[in-house]
Amino acid sequence: MEDHNVNALAEFFGRLYDRWQDEKEYEDFADYREAFDRSLVWRNGKLVKMTASPFRVEFTSGDFRFDMKATAKAVTVDRVPIGGPAKPPRLPLKPNRLPLK
Repeated sequence: MEDHNVNALAEFFGRLYDRWQDEKEYEDFADYREAFDRSLVWRNGKLVKMTASPFRVEFTSGDFRFDMKATAKAVTVDRVPIGGPAKPPRLPLKPNRLPLK
C-alpha cells in the first residue's frame, strides 16, 4: 500500500475515533468496523480486527500487516512485513554445572 493511502486511512481512522468518543453511548461499533472495512476495499486491504478500547485496527495489504491506534493526541501506524523476520532458533538448555562440594 502506498504511503498516501496509509496517510488517508490514518486520517479517516482519526475521524472515526473522534466520532466514536462523541457517540459511543448511542451507536453500534460494528458500523465503525464496516465503514473502515469499506475504505480498505478499493485500496486492496483486508480488515483483520478492530477494537473500540483501545481504538485500534489491524489490516493487511500486499505483503504488509498494519496496526493503527488512535488516542486523543495522535494516530500511530506500525507496518510489519507479513512473515516478518524469522525468530532465532532456541538454544538447548544446559544443566547447571556447579561443582559439587
